Amino acid sequence: QQVAGRLAAAVPAPGLLARWGGDEFTAIVPLGRADQQLPIFANALAMAFDLSEGGGPRDVRIGARTGVSGGEAELLLAVRAAARGLLEAKSERA
Repeated sequence: QQVAGRLAAAVPAPGLLARWGGDEFTAIVPLGRADQQLPIFANALAMAFDLSEGGGPRDVRIGARTGVSGGEAELLLAVRAAARGLLEAKSERA
C-alpha cells in the first residue's frame, strides 16, 4: 500500500497507475513527461520504508518505455517492452 501510494502521488495528471502483478505497477504518464518521471518514481521509492519480512532493505527495479502515442496497440507493445526491461533488471540482481 505504501508503494502504491507513493507511485500514485508521483504520476502527473492525467496519468494512470495500475497494479500489474503481485509486486509490479504500470504507470502511464502524459507524452513528453515520461523521461522526467523516472527519477521522480525512483525518488519516491527511495524514501525509507521496510517491506521485507526479514527486516532488511528491498531492491527496486524500474522497466520503462517512452514515446507511445499511437493508440491501444502501440500501448500494449510499450507495456510489454517495459515488462521485458523490468525482467532484465530483476535478473541482473540475481
